[in-house]
Amino acid sequence: MNSKHREVEWQDLAPSLAKMEKKNPYLVPDGYFENLQSRIEQKVNSAKAQRSRSNIIPMWTKYAAAACLTIAMGITLYLNLNQQTPTVNWAEIPEQEIVSYLELHLDDSDTQLLFDQLNPQQTNIRIEHINNQDLENYLNQQL
Repeated sequence: MNSKHREVEWQDLAPSLAKMEKKNPYLVPDGYFENLQSRIEQKVNSAKAQRSRSNIIPMWTKYAAAACLTIAMGITLYLNLNQQTPTVNWAEIPEQEIVSYLELHLDDSDTQLLFDQLNPQQTNIRIEHINNQDLENYLNQQL
């Protein structure tokens, strides 16, 4: 009764599967299992032969190549880390040259970034010394 109940339940859940025939759809060629062991042995033996041929490059050449790469990387690191960065004496650069460079290369976002980085104690901007006409001229020029 229990198996009959399962059969009815299975047919309710999957009616298309219940209608299928109960036969094995897979076919094995004749003599497949009789020759199986000999075919596996042939493949294993051919794989061993190919692997032994792949070891033609002697092991010392692999070590030599690794040593050459290590030396090349070491020289590159030595040369790059040993370079001295030039020091700039900002006091020697004329103020007008700095101003002209900044006018040429800065945009609005850079200006805001510079103001954000400054300490309020370092800025010498006195708003009370700027007259209204200069402020209007500046705003008209910038906008």
